[in-house]
Amino acid sequence: MNAITNNLPIGGDGKIPAALIAESGDVSKSRIRRSAILLVVANYAVAFVSMGINMVLANKLGASGYGVFRYGIVIGTFVQCFVNLGSHRTIVRDLTHADDPAAMMSTSLAKRMIATVIVTFIGVIVSLSIDIPGPILFVAWMFGLAAVCTSLSPKGWFDVQYQMHWHTITVLLEKVIFAVMAAAWALGFAGQNLLFGAAVFWFIARAAGLAAQLWFIRKTFKWTDAWNRERLIWLWHENKWIFGAVLGGILASFGTQLVLGSLQGSRAMAHFGMAFSMVAMGQLFITQVDRLMAPKIAQITRRHGKDGIPVARHLLKFASWAAVGSIAVSGSLAIVGPLAIRIFLGEKFEPSVEILYWLCVWCMLLGMNLVSARFLICLRCHRLQFFTSITRGILAMAFAPYLVMTFGGKGVAFAMIFSALIFLTINYSFLLTTKRFEGEIKAV
Repeated sequence: MNAITNNLPIGGDGKIPAALIAESGDVSKSRIRRSAILLVVANYAVAFVSMGINMVLANKLGASGYGVFRYGIVIGTFVQCFVNLGSHRTIVRDLTHADDPAAMMSTSLAKRMIATVIVTFIGVIVSLSIDIPGPILFVAWMFGLAAVCTSLSPKGWFDVQYQMHWHTITVLLEKVIFAVMAAAWALGFAGQNLLFGAAVFWFIARAAGLAAQLWFIRKTFKWTDAWNRERLIWLWHENKWIFGAVLGGILASFGTQLVLGSLQGSRAMAHFGMAFSMVAMGQLFITQVDRLMAPKIAQITRRHGKDGIPVARHLLKFASWAAVGSIAVSGSLAIVGPLAIRIFLGEKFEPSVEILYWLCVWCMLLGMNLVSARFLICLRCHRLQFFTSITRGILAMAFAPYLVMTFGGKGVAFAMIFSALIFLTINYSFLLTTKRFEGEIKAV
């Protein structure tokens, strides 16, 4: 491993040292605090803009049209999974542990570019082989291309420098661009084809966001040719189990939505999608906490053998913070969300309210699960995470048809809660009892 990853030239002008990647001890508390505050503000600006966009689209498109829009989001999520191939979950660890961060980032981006070509080729074959309604096929392609832009994001580079708020600001830019273009289309050009316009603008906004992110890091990141076939193979071996784990999670959360759509149609998809977009406020809080924790957890797992503090102690501390925050935010959503749906969308989206209550229960578990997943990744327990994630995905998909036919959209929420409990139980049982990681996790 070290023969592959150590002492490789950075390339370019040679002015980007590995020390650029922030060690937790080298970053001032004021910088971390400032970054955290800016991240929270920017993320919630993104969340409120996103919620407003979803409300307007649901109102303008109606249940059937909004259901097709949500179908595009689900397809985009799967495309993003196959293009990332686990990189988005491991990049912070890989950059933090690497002696040559620029080469590691270049390799990760190269791997995702190769995956993009493969996924695009498969998409063409599927489009030509399967009889899919034209509107759904078009929306799926636009959201798929948008997902590719998101997958090629250098997000990890922002995170390891505690500049994740700049990444979030570019995401806010994406939302504003999409909202302005969709509004102009609806009001001044072709409101009757809003679904078509929304799909196109979704892709354009994501492409603009990617361009903005690459512009932001132009002074700190230089593409290096230190990546090669051997390094790519090494990175694939590092991430293959994580890819399977991410796929399992997506099957549990989004694959079950495809089951709902296939069994009960686009209206049911729309009702669940509206509830899911509401609970995204809670997901946002949890994922931003995960982003703030990720560099610290990477450092803890790298040096915990030196300080003699068991990983379990750190795990419980981070899990406690995540649990308290998840419960507080999810409880608030259970109160505010139904009011927002009833005030702005009326009775036509009333089925979303009951689904939202159950999704809030799922959201309460999400914080602790993300913490355990982050520790497993940083400790390189890839096979365990693959096993727990793919198991919950398969079980959720297996039970989804029965649950959907019995409970409708709530059945998807039940499947997600059940799979989350499985993930939580197995991971914490392992992390709190294992003695396997008493030594130092070496840098790569």
